[in-house]
Amino acid sequence: MTSVLYGGTAKTIEDGSSVSIQGANDRPYDPWCADVSGLITVEGRISQLRVAFAPAPADPWNIVVYKNAVASDLECTIEASGTSCSNTADSIEVESGDRLCIEMNTDVPAVVSTATWSMVFDSYESKSSPMIGSSSGFVLSNSANRHLPIAGAASPSGTAELQVIATSGTIKNLFVKAFDNPGTPGTPTAPGAGTGYLMNALNFTTGLGLSCWIYDENTECENSTGTLTVSPGDRIALRTQPANTPAQVFISYGMTFEADVDGEFNVLGGNSANINSTADRYGFVASGAGVNWYANEATVKTPSPAVTFKSIRAWTATDPTANVSYTLRVNGVDSALTATMGNGSTTASADIDVAVSAGDLVSVESDPTAVAAGATDISFRAVVE
Repeated sequence: MTSVLYGGTAKTIEDGSSVSIQGANDRPYDPWCADVSGLITVEGRISQLRVAFAPAPADPWNIVVYKNAVASDLECTIEASGTSCSNTADSIEVESGDRLCIEMNTDVPAVVSTATWSMVFDSYESKSSPMIGSSSGFVLSNSANRHLPIAGAASPSGTAELQVIATSGTIKNLFVKAFDNPGTPGTPTAPGAGTGYLMNALNFTTGLGLSCWIYDENTECENSTGTLTVSPGDRIALRTQPANTPAQVFISYGMTFEADVDGEFNVLGGNSANINSTADRYGFVASGAGVNWYANEATVKTPSPAVTFKSIRAWTATDPTANVSYTLRVNGVDSALTATMGNGSTTASADIDVAVSAGDLVSVESDPTAVAAGATDISFRAVVE
């Protein structure tokens, strides 16, 4: 089955910036690729790298996909004053346990605003697509529960970093690896004798979860037999729960989504910041946490392969107190895929097919009709046809 990995940076990048491969990140400047790598749990092939920068850099930038801290052939170069690059010729094979990240390099000191990208993932298992995440080089609390997005990278949060499901299926193959920080980045690290962390992929709508323990001298855990059922509108997050004051670690993790309908996959997003109370703002189609709505749409426009977006879902914990529309945009133009959250409601959804061509730039718009508020989680149901 074929799916798409969308990502981006929510902060300014610098030479040597490393970022998680899936979802817009809130820490794109980590100098160690190992710190921000996400974990693969389903065998497949990654190809069709597409990257966009905004604004155009003054000097060339090389963008490389790393597998297990080693540079792959899946790379491309944005030339000086250019805004995009692509590599549709090369690919890399991945298997369960592989760790992936993107590194960005330039020969001279330079800074650009943001970067966005996409890749195609061809799973060797039917109905399956990857959910890839990391704590983005930030350590987990060893005294309190923390939350992370199921797909994407972010600093662990005391509040649930929820993402909303757009197409039904099951989440399986939870796999988590723990590493030291500070210290030598990428070194497997155990929580210590008599201590540990419960890693729990939670469905906050049903109250059910998929979990495993990293404990004692173990540096990883896996649940390859359990499953977590999810339906459109369900809200999910990864909760980390410490026991007996374990050593502080950062984590790479991954899960596999098995769709009820072959070919469908979730594009999971979420914006930690409130929507603008009176003006249109723009967001990434896929994000982890810690990202904002932006006045400049160029910041979030993400290059896409050929794909069909089939539905949109939005959820917020707070009544926006006014009608707010959420719309998929293609090349800076509203598409027909739009959903309106009414005053007094906290959800919105719509089902309309929108075909996107290879190289098109996609984003999402929030449009309040009056003074409104609320941080919104947005997702899409999509297929590669």
